[in-house]
Amino acid sequence: MDILSVTTTVITVCNGIVKYLARLRSSDDVQRLKTQTQLLCNVLENLNEEFHIQIVRQTIQSASDDGAGFEGQYWNSLKESLTHCRETLHKLEDLLKNGSNGVFGRVLSHRLLSPIKLDLQRDEINNCLQEIKFYREAMSIALQFITLYLLSKDLANCV
Repeated sequence: MDILSVTTTVITVCNGIVKYLARLRSSDDVQRLKTQTQLLCNVLENLNEEFHIQIVRQTIQSASDDGAGFEGQYWNSLKESLTHCRETLHKLEDLLKNGSNGVFGRVLSHRLLSPIKLDLQRDEINNCLQEIKFYREAMSIALQFITLYLLSKDLANCV
């Protein structure tokens, strides 16, 4: 799976979790989880937009084809981070399914759900929350790197 496909998949899972959490009555834990997951979604969507800029897409493609050198290692590491992020989000999804007696996958009624029972899985959910914060920060750095890369290309064209 290429980096664009992985990013799209992660965004889909992330948005699904945010929509689910929005339907729950808000406790502090649910609100923190929702906020951090939404922030991650925002960063991933911005990153995805950058991936669709022609010069970035060409760079990703040539680095992926080559696979060697700094750029190849960078894009492979970013893809690996996105893959791990997807796994964390799937783990969170499973915890939410188990904590809410399987309501996550069902069509929900219009009324708000009562808070899910996080007590039994609090440690695991907190671990996911910490990982989501980490991935958000890492993807923000990746976004900044791409912006610097694009600026350097613009400056090189001006000289």
